[in-house]
Amino acid sequence: MVEETGCGAVALRVWYPRVAAVLAAVWAVALGGCASAPSGPPERPPPQQEAVFAAPPEGVVLASLAVGEADELVEYEDDFDPFWDDDEFDDVAVNDPLEGLNRAFFAMNDLTYQAILIPVSRIYGGVTPEPVQRGVRNFFDNLRYPIRLVNNLLQGKGSEAGRETQKFLLNTTVGVLGFGKPSDNHEHLRGIPREDLGQTLAVWGVGDTPYLVLPFIGPSTVRDAVGRVPDAFLYPPVYFLSADELIITEAVDLTNRSPALMREFETMKEASIDPYAALRNAYLENRRREIAR
Repeated sequence: MVEETGCGAVALRVWYPRVAAVLAAVWAVALGGCASAPSGPPERPPPQQEAVFAAPPEGVVLASLAVGEADELVEYEDDFDPFWDDDEFDDVAVNDPLEGLNRAFFAMNDLTYQAILIPVSRIYGGVTPEPVQRGVRNFFDNLRYPIRLVNNLLQGKGSEAGRETQKFLLNTTVGVLGFGKPSDNHEHLRGIPREDLGQTLAVWGVGDTPYLVLPFIGPSTVRDAVGRVPDAFLYPPVYFLSADELIITEAVDLTNRSPALMREFETMKEASIDPYAALRNAYLENRRREIAR
């Protein structure tokens, strides 16, 4: 049991060991990766990969139980163009000096998904009605309002911060704690860019950092992985739940998202000659697109 010594103390007690472990791993990889810059001409995915996965929704990236952050896949489906292309990003080099280690983690993650997450997602998706899945996704997405709000403010996007607040208040009240999403009925509250600290750091001038595949989590970069840690402290359940309760809560969230996430992952693997390169290039292209919005 966690002693009731204040929400700040509870948060530190619950998250400090995890944060320390994540930071240690990330910075160890960063130091190794930054020591060797990519050489030669920019690496480009084969045409068939680029055509299918030039800019997929961020939701293809699996949720992280360690930091409690998962992007909403379904919210992007209406606007997602699988053949999207933009000359602005065509000549950007892939910064992947740790490719050998990243491929090993990718293979390990793939085995984990095949053995656990994909079977679970199929069972859950088969027995849980879509309206229930959507309601649970909406609820957890609504909880992450502080992350989006703070990062909009840090980037000087006052208008977007105001729209996020309107959306949160409407969905929390009329939508009953966020399970409903009446904000979708208002055009100015749809399609608000989803900001996080990784994007904020990029806006502040932190350039491209080495690509990383995080164990059990998926694609990232040094910048995005570091940004996840402070974002975790903007997630309200951290201050109200014990460590065990947080793990259970995030497991529920991940399980509920897994049918859509695993469908995307399996589709990507089937359509790609090199699934590792396809997912890497897709992630990097999509992050650059988000930062440029």
